Amino acid sequence: MKNLISTALLLGLVVLVRAQEFEDKNLQSLVETEIDFATLAKKKNNREAFLANVDQQSITLSEKIQSTKSNWENTPVDSMWLNWYPSFADISIRGDMGYTYGPWSGHPSKTSAAQFGGHYVTIWKKQSDGAWKIAIDAGINYETFALVSTHPVKTTNLESKSRAKTVNAKKELLETDIALQKSLKRDGAKAYQSVISTEIKFFRQNHAPFTVIDVEKIGTIGTVGQHACDVSSAGDFGYTYGLHEIQTGPTNARTFLRIWKKQDGKTWKLVFDAAF
Repeated sequence: MKNLISTALLLGLVVLVRAQEFEDKNLQSLVETEIDFATLAKKKNNREAFLANVDQQSITLSEKIQSTKSNWENTPVDSMWLNWYPSFADISIRGDMGYTYGPWSGHPSKTSAAQFGGHYVTIWKKQSDGAWKIAIDAGINYETFALVSTHPVKTTNLESKSRAKTVNAKKELLETDIALQKSLKRDGAKAYQSVISTEIKFFRQNHAPFTVIDVEKIGTIGTVGQHACDVSSAGDFGYTYGLHEIQTGPTNARTFLRIWKKQDGKTWKLVFDAAF
């Protein structure tokens, strides 16, 4: 993609998102933060953009669990440009935790065509000063990746409802996720049927995101390892991540990420499931 085209698309996206008004102003600020993040990578460089949006707790999921801050502090500035935009965003009921996902592409330079790409996902947490910081950064690659477009950012019509104590909600969520992991190892992909939301999105390496239980794409769960989780202050929104082994075609994924919501105020439902 030529520089003028890339710039026009990115500027068009910024204008679009700025003009796109959400009723939830916390959701508005979340989406604008993601766009500002991508814009900084274009204006400056990838390293500066990431370091401006992470803290000591930020985690990158790939073949292993890594510190996002340390990764980028140890990465020299080069000509590589990562381009992305959010196509979907959602947020907790109190507006202190949310996530976005959308297409990304990698360019050898800001004037060259994309050489690889896929979909990213970012989980964000609001800090005490009102700023958003990255909690989880991850992404998948696939051959027929989407190019940057100016489509409006979608959100959900399914509101989460809960006022559980955070400590109880964390315990519940971790137990729910471990139970799912055990069921997946025992029963395979059909174990998802009892826990997925109608807004479920699956991310797997070498595949575009999909929304139905596809046994071949989802893969086979092997060794189950480390688990961790975090939840929003209202106990309505949370995520789990960790290590496991999942056979997805010719490759093995080593880390996973799941995003959950209490859409009825009682039961955790899975809205996002990824293996990296």
